[in-house]
Amino acid sequence: MAPVRVLAEYRLYTVKPSALEHLLHHVSGAARLDLTHIDRYGRDYDPSEWFIVPRDAFNLAVAIIVSGEVVDDVYDPTSRELLPCE
Repeated sequence: MAPVRVLAEYRLYTVKPSALEHLLHHVSGAARLDLTHIDRYGRDYDPSEWFIVPRDAFNLAVAIIVSGEVVDDVYDPTSRELLPCE
């Protein structure tokens, strides 16, 4: 629904892409972009795939997920860090 620019690509050997996506949504949930987009037919659309997360934090989240360590960590937009889920 909008042009995008690929900033990074990841090779996955031990994680299913759908599992990685699910975990990244969990980790980044607090940083989901809150906006409504009007599509070409005039319908409201709330994108769920856009997050405001610094690339370093995102890369760290991917590395932790791939290593199998992340279970409860979440991204905190205020501190701009991955923190244990409370």
